[in-house]
Order: sequence, then C-alpha cells, then structure tokens
Amino acid sequence: MDMMDNSKEKFEPYESVILSLSGSTPLKSYMQRVSGRYNLYELIKYEVLTTFLCNLSGGLGIFLRSKLYRWLIPDLGKQVFFGSHVTIRCPARIKIADNVLIDDYVALDVKSGEAEGIEIGSNSFIERQSYITAGYKGFVKIGSHCSIGPNVVLSGEGGITIGNSVMIAGNTFVVANSHVIDDLSIPMYQQGYSLKGIKIEEDVWLGAGVIVLDGVTIGRGAVVGAGAVVTKDLPEYSISAGVPAKVIKYRRG
Repeated sequence: MDMMDNSKEKFEPYESVILSLSGSTPLKSYMQRVSGRYNLYELIKYEVLTTFLCNLSGGLGIFLRSKLYRWLIPDLGKQVFFGSHVTIRCPARIKIADNVLIDDYVALDVKSGEAEGIEIGSNSFIERQSYITAGYKGFVKIGSHCSIGPNVVLSGEGGITIGNSVMIAGNTFVVANSHVIDDLSIPMYQQGYSLKGIKIEEDVWLGAGVIVLDGVTIGRGAVVGAGAVVTKDLPEYSISAGVPAKVIKYRRG
C-alpha cells in the first residue's frame, strides 16, 4: 500500500484542481463529477439507484443497498452494508473489500475520473458523517480491520495510506494538502496546493480531535493523544500529545 513519495511536491493551480471541468457542458460536468464517466447509461444507472435507495431507512434499505449497489460499485466485496444517506461519487473508482460497514451520512467522494480513488479493506467500519475524499489525482487507501470514527475527514488530494488495524477516533482531520502562500501579489486561492501525502502505518491509534498535516508519516504502533496536531513524523510505538505533537514516551520500555 506504500504509494506515497514524500520527496516530491506537486503544485497545481487552484482552477485545475477544483474547476477542472470548466468549459464543459453542464451535463458533461455533472456526469464526470458524480459517475466519473462521460456515459449516459452510467449516469442513468447512478441516478436511479441513488434516487430510490440512498434515503431508504431501516433494514430494508440496508438489505437492498447491499445487493443493488453492486451495479453501482463494480469492485464491491461480500457482506458490505451501507447506511442511509451515504454519498457515493465516481463509484467506478471506489473499491470496498468484504465485511465492511459504511454508516449513515458517510460521503465517499472521488472528485473526478482522474483520481486514483478510494479503497477500504476488509472488516473495516466507517462511522456516521465521516467524509472521505480523493481529489484531483489523489487517493485514500484504508487497510483491513480499521475503524474510522464519526465526523472524521480524510482528505486525500496528495494521497493518504492507512495500514491495517488502525483506529481513528471521532472529529479527526487527516489532510494531505496545503495551500501555497509564497506570492504576496496574488490571492492565496490562486496559488495552488502543495501535495506531499500522508502515511499512517499499521496498528496506530489516533485519539479524538487529532489533526494530521500533509507530509507526515506516523510509525507502526504509535498512539496520538486527543486534540494533538501532528506536524512531523512520529516514530514507531511512540505515544505523542500536544500542539504540535511531541513524543512523551514509548510503548516499549
């Protein structure tokens, strides 16, 4: 799963990252944004399935989505259950393994057909109102046996790789991009992004409200205390806390 290269920065103008569909017809822009393909059949299939199934609550809704969303997401494992009001964009670039639960109001948002997309490993759980996005050409790869708490944001424009058995508590932000601000003569939003990527290795626990900034690697077995802001790499089996996060001890003696 190691697809991140911290040695490189990618700078892209804001318009090409966010407004790459400018100049297209509204229909083509919508097709590319929601289904990821300039294909009317795929758009109709997307519209029918999401219109009739997305908001259907209760056990019936969960059962029907688990069966019929296979027409929407080609690479969908066995025993994958979706809560109600789950947003799915560019489903052909989403891969979900076996025994995964996606809770109510989660967004799986691949922003364009150029993005690598979103992968969720087996036996993982994404809790309600979490937002997972792969923008531009980025990706979010979540390993097996992971739990993503409520209201978590995983913003993978520069690429986010999460190993197996990772626990991310609620209200955590993992953001793999940063605004370029060097030029004082033009507004910051026109200067583009710096995209480095984030890697969270296996068996990591991020406490509630942690913020992980772009370019960071968190080593295997590390624990990050609630409310910490991670601005640089953290070593294996470390326990860190604070703003910015600092190692306070190690799990090993």
